Amino acid sequence: MIHNQSQISSHFLDIQKQIWILPVIGAWLLQANHQNRRFARNPVLVH
Repeated sequence: MIHNQSQISSHFLDIQKQIWILPVIGAWLLQANHQNRRFARNPVLVH
């Protein structure tokens, strides 16, 4: 019973890890897109 419960909790933690990285990737893509637009509009300000 304890072994089965630990298996379920570890599986749930794996799902949590995968779900946690989705908004991180989304935020990174949004930031990259915003930087690209700012670079296209004002290429002199970006080093």
